[in-house]
Amino acid sequence: MLKAGSTNFIYGFIGLGLGYIALNWSALEIIGPVFKFRMFATLIFSVLFLIVFGDQAVVRDYSGHLGGFLAGFFFAGFMPTL
Repeated sequence: MLKAGSTNFIYGFIGLGLGYIALNWSALEIIGPVFKFRMFATLIFSVLFLIVFGDQAVVRDYSGHLGGFLAGFFFAGFMPTL
């Protein structure tokens, strides 16, 4: 059964952000090491926040969350680099 929910979309954007940071880690030296770490930590904490407080329903769509995250991470390779 195919499901498309808002949390899957959010996980996709988080995966896109992490993939973009991973691909452009050395080019992000322009913004400084402190801001680069804060950007990475914000994305990690948003994933933890969504896992703990998101979707308190009985049936969670973990495969959809993982699929959204991996699709976002994959599509980060198609974004232009810095």
